[in-house]
Amino acid sequence: MDEHRGIGLWVARARRGLKRPSDEILRRIGFEARALLDRTAMAADAAIEERHLVALPYPALGDVSPAEQARIRTAAERSRSLVVDLLGSGPVGLSRPIDWHVDFKSGHRWKPGNYFRDLDLNDLGRDSDVKVPWELSRLQWLIPVGQDYSLGGDPSHAEFTRDILVSWIESNAFARSVNWGIAMEPAMRIFTWTWLFQTFGDSAAWREPIFRRQFLATLYRHGEFVSRYIEDFGSGGNHLVADASGLVMLGLFLGETKGAKAWAEQGWAILMREIVRQVGTDGVDYEASMAYHGFVADLFDWPARARAARGLDVPEIYRARLAAMRAFSRAATGPDGEQPLWGDNDDGKVLPIDVAAAPATEPALHAFHDAGVYIMADGRDHVFIDCGPVGQAGRGGHGHNDALSFEAVLDGVRLITDSGSYVYTASPMWRNRFRSALAHNAPIVDGEEPNRFVGENELFLLHDDAKAKLITWRRDDNKDTFVGTHHGYDRLVRPVRPIRSIELDKKAHRLTVRDTFEGGGDHKVVTTLHFAYGCVVIGVGERRWRIEKGARSFELVVEGDDWDTQVLTTFESPSYGVKRERPALEFTRIGHLASLTVSIAPL
Repeated sequence: MDEHRGIGLWVARARRGLKRPSDEILRRIGFEARALLDRTAMAADAAIEERHLVALPYPALGDVSPAEQARIRTAAERSRSLVVDLLGSGPVGLSRPIDWHVDFKSGHRWKPGNYFRDLDLNDLGRDSDVKVPWELSRLQWLIPVGQDYSLGGDPSHAEFTRDILVSWIESNAFARSVNWGIAMEPAMRIFTWTWLFQTFGDSAAWREPIFRRQFLATLYRHGEFVSRYIEDFGSGGNHLVADASGLVMLGLFLGETKGAKAWAEQGWAILMREIVRQVGTDGVDYEASMAYHGFVADLFDWPARARAARGLDVPEIYRARLAAMRAFSRAATGPDGEQPLWGDNDDGKVLPIDVAAAPATEPALHAFHDAGVYIMADGRDHVFIDCGPVGQAGRGGHGHNDALSFEAVLDGVRLITDSGSYVYTASPMWRNRFRSALAHNAPIVDGEEPNRFVGENELFLLHDDAKAKLITWRRDDNKDTFVGTHHGYDRLVRPVRPIRSIELDKKAHRLTVRDTFEGGGDHKVVTTLHFAYGCVVIGVGERRWRIEKGARSFELVVEGDDWDTQVLTTFESPSYGVKRERPALEFTRIGHLASLTVSIAPL
């Protein structure tokens, strides 16, 4: 299919745009005007003097234990064989030469050479996923090659990496391929490319004059593109933070090169604005997603490190907000070392290098009131509860229909989880299924979503209906108690207000969840508990089940009148593009509103 769809593509964009706030519409009009003026323009070559280049505070390696060295060596060999595993693809051998424009999972290919605004990146009528060529072009799969080189590995690693970059540059003319589709992609490449330059820059292969000029000129054009088409439309989000972060890093790397200082200042001004707009005083990113929280924290962190290394100021408010982000990440991590499947996850990393973090010195936090997240944690127990906004300042974004949902680790065993996100535009059906209330551990009334979908094809928007509210939060040495509600079903002809109480008995590792409902009339109420991958659910009597995971067993007991119960198979997505079956218990009641109580404890 030819991507140059002409008026139909623009009509579809206009229809989507009209649903946006007025200030965002104006920004998008300005964006399209710039793109129209630039359609026939070519980026000018920059005169980059290498004496101006400045090293960035990148680590070449994280943990260098023998086991990690062996992992790096294996990963480097795989990359040199052009075998990648991206976004749930499993190991895939790339073509020779590499086709940088293809979604190798579906086979769809975006036509190279077309202007970036003529490409339909998210055609929902096909099963292609634009993230596949984007992820391939971020070139993070080359980082193990550089790490192995730093460990004294094969000197030919430098030649191999150089040749891959030449292939990319020659196949992706400025602003004329799918890999220039949005500013975030060149911004993310800035991190990888500058890291690769610092790793291989002194090698003979990378000192070849023609390649060096070609590489630095293309890197400079990345800055031009990001600065001109920065995704500052009012909604912000991780895209804007990535754009700004890339500008800071490239601007500082290029030093006194023409335009570099302006990029660094432009990016830093945006980061200073966005860290207080997108991150609450409690340190939680406003996109209501655990994975994106960590990703955005890294995007805020690297420019701060780079500025500090140059002796530039990083204001205390920025440092404090970043420290609070790290504190939330630690608090959300269970005793098993895993984090909840809260909101979306596309496996995005700024630089996939594990760097040892400073040990926490402050006591663990449990209540994050701005985000509406409450964490019951005591040694081997960890319960993560969502009673917060829908995400991205009421737009939805990477947030899900998860008001009053929770995840639970009891006595060191992860038992109950959310579902993750699986895919985005590759399948609108699966996208909406994984972000729906049915995929979460929360009550549903009359089959309605607590936050209505804006439309089947608006995959990153939700109506801000639920407006979850905390009623009680109490902690002591023996027991933690949470009580919350939401307004998502106020809109029903006969309104219903769900009230959820969650109680953790720390001595017995017992979790008790009680749902009550305010309202009148007959309704259908469904509550599902999704168990973690690897769990087995076995009925052992009336209203009693045994939950087994590995060698551990737990007892689940139900109290409530006339609730029908069935064991289901649902899906859990631990990472992008991956889904796996796991068991669930679904509780259903039709008639007048009645309470449901579920308790789980180890046998």
